[in-house]
Amino acid sequence: MVKELLWKCFTENEGETDLLIKNRFNNLESPYAVYLEGEVGAGKTYICQKVAELKGVNCLTSSSFLNFNIYYGKNKIIHADYYYNKKPCEFFYNNIFEEIDEDTILLSEWSPECFELSINQYVLNISVVNGSYRLVSFYSI
Repeated sequence: MVKELLWKCFTENEGETDLLIKNRFNNLESPYAVYLEGEVGAGKTYICQKVAELKGVNCLTSSSFLNFNIYYGKNKIIHADYYYNKKPCEFFYNNIFEEIDEDTILLSEWSPECFELSINQYVLNISVVNGSYRLVSFYSI
């Protein structure tokens, strides 16, 4: 997998993160997948919630125990979380792959790999610098 850095920036609080998501994700054309990387508590689920809100979904919650949820708004939002999943590739192709269509946004946390998809794919890496200070980097793959 080759990653190409598209942008990176620092955020100091939720308000700055909200603005970042609005400015950077509002114009991405679906379908696409975003693989979110970062340590526990870095803000992966929070960013998924903000992306979903841009698309009219205000109820996205952590999928850690269910592995994935599907939400409907302006787009179909598939939120997957592989934190507890021991066979992510098998799970993805048996449960999520067939759900992806031309209107889908796949938000994938703790994915150990990127999947073979014919849609645009990105990696969003969140690094905790100090307290609420985050470095957010966005790559195309």
